[in-house]
Amino acid sequence: MIVDAHTHRYPDEVTANPTAFARRTMEPIWLQMVAPSKQPSLQGWSDRKTMLQDMDDAGVQSCLLLGWYWENAVLVSRRTSGINNGWGKTPIVSSLSFR
Repeated sequence: MIVDAHTHRYPDEVTANPTAFARRTMEPIWLQMVAPSKQPSLQGWSDRKTMLQDMDDAGVQSCLLLGWYWENAVLVSRRTSGINNGWGKTPIVSSLSFR
């Protein structure tokens, strides 16, 4: 079994426009990590369907969803709730969150 041990799964509102999301939720540090102003971003974005297709194409059966770097505690709670109530339909081995 092939497991991708480092993935992040964002809600569709984030992947649709990360910059607008970061500004609206007051996450300037996260914005600089995923969309730096002075260099290209290393971050790729995909919705649930694309993520699953990419996993299938690469022969990956499961993945670990890792937490990300929110400053806003409300977003930490939303992320945990989202994984537990819907994103978990993705074939996940485990979900880890570090704060």
